Amino acid sequence: MSSKGDLRAAFRRGDGAEVMHLAEAEVKRARAAGEPTGEVKGL
Repeated sequence: MSSKGDLRAAFRRGDGAEVMHLAEAEVKRARAAGEPTGEVKGL
């Protein structure tokens, strides 16, 4: 994720689309890096 702050701010704004975008990006990043913990955090 770009940062926890970005995710938190999007959530507080009620921007569900941005929250999903950030979460999906984290899952993709974690899978590419072979990092299961990041996949779980992204979900």
